[in-house]
Amino acid sequence: MKTSHYSVDQWVAFSKGELRKEVYMEMEDHLYHCDHCLAIYSKLMIEDETVPPMSDDLAFTDQVMEKLSQMGRERKNSTGSEIQRKTYMKQTIIHYTIAAGLTILLMFSGAFEKLSAGVGEVHDTGFKQKESVTENLLNKTLSLLDSMKVHAKEAKTE
Repeated sequence: MKTSHYSVDQWVAFSKGELRKEVYMEMEDHLYHCDHCLAIYSKLMIEDETVPPMSDDLAFTDQVMEKLSQMGRERKNSTGSEIQRKTYMKQTIIHYTIAAGLTILLMFSGAFEKLSAGVGEVHDTGFKQKESVTENLLNKTLSLLDSMKVHAKEAKTE
């Protein structure tokens, strides 16, 4: 790659396509890396307002219209997103139908009933909740008050 800048004449030849392919590719690659040369090339492109004359206007129009109709046919043939959307909807409906069918089957077979009975057994045999600290403190305070009442009654009777 060339490290120095290209001249204005070289950029004019580049814009007109008068260079060998290797030189053209080298200059094009240089444009990606050099802001100075890009500014020169952009200025040339803005100043060059000449449009090459069209040899046959009607043929050009026919070519453009043919390309547009080809693009339209390709778009109609390649509506893959609609096909993917329909396939996705079909798969979703099938999955929900299978899930609903299995749920009904398990309900009628009693599998859920057996499962809930098993959960109840685990709960009954399982974990007893410990008494909270506050509840324990309250119970001890109440028993202390009760014992004080009993002692107070015994002291009065004596």
